[in-house]
Amino acid sequence: MQMAVVEFCRNVLGWKNAATEECHEEIGIPEPIGVVKFMPEIDSTKLGGTLRLGAKAVVIDDKESLAYKLYCTNYTKERHRHRYEINNELVDDMIKKGLIFSGVDEKRERMEFLEIRDHPFFFASQAHTELKSSIFRGSPPYLAFVLACAGRLK
Repeated sequence: MQMAVVEFCRNVLGWKNAATEECHEEIGIPEPIGVVKFMPEIDSTKLGGTLRLGAKAVVIDDKESLAYKLYCTNYTKERHRHRYEINNELVDDMIKKGLIFSGVDEKRERMEFLEIRDHPFFFASQAHTELKSSIFRGSPPYLAFVLACAGRLK
């Protein structure tokens, strides 16, 4: 999801120096716009044991969203393993240009799912949805991706 936001900001918003704080220094982006930032409650100097881990709630308000169609509910839990999140100060700019944050946390502070309408399949998740997947019960986003590739996602 984080790289989808970087790409969207660079190519749709025209922010050529949009970047994630996770690696902007290593790749040499001058004066980066931090569209993905280090989570404020985590100490960036102590990396051991500081990940946001475990099943976290995701609220899906829009019944017309792809997220709602995939999960068939307005509430789900997905597993996380990360230290970075979408910069909330810039979310409104992204929404104005068509990026939809279709899943958010219960406090509506963290963006969890994103999508673009009228696209064959543009969906991303902050969570690692594969961590709840099994051979007989695939993750909704992965199953939808396969269906979209086969031209069968409705």
